[in-house]
Amino acid sequence: EDDERFLSAFLGWLLPSALGDRSRHHRPEGSKGPRCHRWDEFWSRFRSDGTMGWSEFELFVRWEPKLFMNARRLFDLMDDTGSGFVTTRALLEVRRQYDRMPDYKHSSLQDLRKLLTFRFGNLARSWRTIFDPDCTGRCGRMNFAKACKEAGFNGDLKKSWLELGGGSQLRPITLRDLDREADDLLLLFSRALRENHDSVREGWFAFMK
Repeated sequence: EDDERFLSAFLGWLLPSALGDRSRHHRPEGSKGPRCHRWDEFWSRFRSDGTMGWSEFELFVRWEPKLFMNARRLFDLMDDTGSGFVTTRALLEVRRQYDRMPDYKHSSLQDLRKLLTFRFGNLARSWRTIFDPDCTGRCGRMNFAKACKEAGFNGDLKKSWLELGGGSQLRPITLRDLDREADDLLLLFSRALRENHDSVREGWFAFMK
């Protein structure tokens, strides 16, 4: 299950929105649209004999922190022959499995939470990074859809949105909807700062000294 999760997150990163519409974007040998630019770039790194070594693979994923942390494991999973190389054949087979197997894709709200935790380390960090970068305390439906695609989530956005919002299509979601436990911890932390300082802001600066 962990191996599938790692490979699924990697493909979700390579194809952040292309897999959402397979009828238009199922072009394994390197598509030409901007939606598949990472896939195209990755494909271009393979040598003329269809292989890619560890150093090239590591260099490609280094700008995605969570993937880079697990780069060696990803490489070994796709090095199906144990030869020390990833091949285009192995990559295409992994993608075919991703397309075919329902359990291999991110589809539900639970899958979204798992994906966000894998990509960002925890749900609170994902909230701050892609759902609420301006620190407004809320995220509207359009921003939610955009953030999910950025994270590589290819599941049912409408259903996930309704689940997070308690059935409402209109009200913005908050961190509490995404991660109640993290929201409770942050509230306790802010109360502790307020009790010991004139404001949360002053308490934070004192805490950071």
